[in-house]
Amino acid sequence: MSTERKVRSHRTVIVRAYDDEPVRLRLVRDAGRYIIVGHYDTRHTIGFPRDRVYVFEETMFETMRQTFVAGDEATLSLLWERCAKWREVAHQT
Repeated sequence: MSTERKVRSHRTVIVRAYDDEPVRLRLVRDAGRYIIVGHYDTRHTIGFPRDRVYVFEETMFETMRQTFVAGDEATLSLLWERCAKWREVAHQT
């Protein structure tokens, strides 16, 4: 039995990418230990560990992007701690 669950609609999520960079991607499916995500303008996907996928919130994402670009690692770390992980709200609609 597969633990993989398709997500009904492509939701936007924030992923914690290399060097803690916040990246906006679309959530494709839940593959158990990994969440499959991709860009909106391509069919290519990649799996991220579940603990690196967060609920998308526009204001938080923009703040995180600005903080990342400014190189403020301490503040960015605090912002990541305040983000809700996707798994915490994945089945709420």
